[in-house]
Amino acid sequence: MPAARPACSTGLPRGAGGGTVAAVIVAAIGDPGREQLSEELAVPVFGIGQGSIHAASRGNRRFGMAASTPLLAASLARLVAAHGKSEFFTGVRLTASEPLVLAADPEQQYRELAAAVGESTALDGAEALIIAGGPLSATALRLAQTTRAEIIQPVPSACGLLLETLGRK
Repeated sequence: MPAARPACSTGLPRGAGGGTVAAVIVAAIGDPGREQLSEELAVPVFGIGQGSIHAASRGNRRFGMAASTPLLAASLARLVAAHGKSEFFTGVRLTASEPLVLAADPEQQYRELAAAVGESTALDGAEALIIAGGPLSATALRLAQTTRAEIIQPVPSACGLLLETLGRK
C-alpha cells in the first residue's frame, strides 16, 4: 500500500484538524490493506467487513451477505474465514443485476436486495444479513424496516467495534 505510506509514515496518523486520531477504519467491504496498516500504525485499524462480521456473528448466530458485486463473493467468504466465523456463515446471495444498473434505479436495487435477503433467510437459515457494499447503505436502512432478519450495515458496525474495543461503548 505505497500510497498510504507518506500520510502514515510517523505511525500516528493526523486528523483533518491536525489532531492525533485514536483509530483508523478501512471503509471498503473487503478490508483491503487493513492488516498492513495494522502493522504500520501505532493505532488500532478496523475494517467495515471486520466490523460487519463481528456484529453479524454475535452470539454465534447464522449470518449471510447480500451483495450486488459478483467479483466480491469469494473474497468476502475468505474474509469471514480469516475472522474464524465460517461455521456460522451461510454464504453470499447476489442480486440479479449488475451494480451500475442498480445504482441507477434505487427501487430495483431495493427489490433485488430484498430478494437476496429473503433467499438467505428462507433457504440458508441466516438470522442476520450483512448488506455488503457502501453504495447500498440507503437500501440497507429500508430493508432493516421490512425484514425479520437483522440487517447489518458495515460502517456503523465498524464504528461499534471500534468503540467497543476502545472501551467507549
